[in-house]
Amino acid sequence: MSIKPNNIVAAQLTNAAATYYTAPANTKVVLKKLTFTNTDTVARTVTVYLVPSGGTAGVTNILVSARAIAAGDAMPNTQSGAATYPVEPVLA
Repeated sequence: MSIKPNNIVAAQLTNAAATYYTAPANTKVVLKKLTFTNTDTVARTVTVYLVPSGGTAGVTNILVSARAIAAGDAMPNTQSGAATYPVEPVLA
């Protein structure tokens, strides 16, 4: 089995659940790190769903739930002394 590192493309998030990445057929994906940056002037929240093929986003497949990101901040926050929010590797 070969392993190919790949970055999920940067995208502006929407106010509703949307698909930002779909794993190719017959592959397994390992999420090692997710980073979200809030460039707005007010706090925003982010929810991440790990949806199986043919499924829909819902409470049974939430990976990150309503994580608040302060204005001008990022998740994970890598500033000195700030909290970090690791995402454990997940197979999809």
